[in-house]
Amino acid sequence: MIKWVVITRWTVLADGMIHALGGKFRSRRGGPDYGELAAIGLTALVVIAVGWLLSRWLARNDDGKRRFHSRRALFRALCHAHELNHGERRLLRRLARYHRLKNPSRVFLEPEHFQSDQLSPALRQREGELLDLRELLFGPLDEPSRTASS
Repeated sequence: MIKWVVITRWTVLADGMIHALGGKFRSRRGGPDYGELAAIGLTALVVIAVGWLLSRWLARNDDGKRRFHSRRALFRALCHAHELNHGERRLLRRLARYHRLKNPSRVFLEPEHFQSDQLSPALRQREGELLDLRELLFGPLDEPSRTASS
């Protein structure tokens, strides 16, 4: 019984608060005050627009170019910088996927991914192409087996 009284009192109190809040939007004539509603809506739109413009401005770097953090775009930019063709790009993507790299651009930084003992059988069939790519990206190979045979 006590719980019921407490719940009823809270319900009446909440209903009174909601009615009081809603009353702020009614004119003295009894209907909603559309002027106040329009002012609130316009203010909200201005705040949203200013926030959006501010976020766009902060997202640009010093050169005026837009900054972004996209693994795919970084990989594409690195491939473009190294002038790789479509087949070479696809091979590097396959290499990154085989090594389960979250960021495929790491193949441009870590030459150990090109080692033949760490390749899948399918990638081992293209080992010559991978070695050429490794040499293109990291320069001449300094493997003891190649320098000893020379």
